[in-house]
Amino acid sequence: MDIIELSYKHLPSYLKQCFLYFGMFLEDEEVSVKKWIRIWIAEGFVQSNEMKSAEIIAMNYLVDLVTSNLVMVARRFPLGDMKTVRLHDLVLDFCLNKAKEENFLLKVDR
Repeated sequence: MDIIELSYKHLPSYLKQCFLYFGMFLEDEEVSVKKWIRIWIAEGFVQSNEMKSAEIIAMNYLVDLVTSNLVMVARRFPLGDMKTVRLHDLVLDFCLNKAKEENFLLKVDR
């Protein structure tokens, strides 16, 4: 958990909120990259600018999270682009604990 904490602390604030949002999905659940991009834009985590669209910025955010080893690519398209992503179980546990600690996300089990 200390290594995950260190990786998390080195994220810029805009990526921290994107990462913590992964806590809303179930353990071992693969989520499509398209869905992530739409969710982050809808939640207001990603804003377009004059140079890039919100979709491209969101994709860059996801690439940054994959590069930081907090998010794993689960499946790729035949040409190599990311199709789905997911979190390792330990990273998901960290994500849920950190989201609760920061009052970012509350997971309710039924």
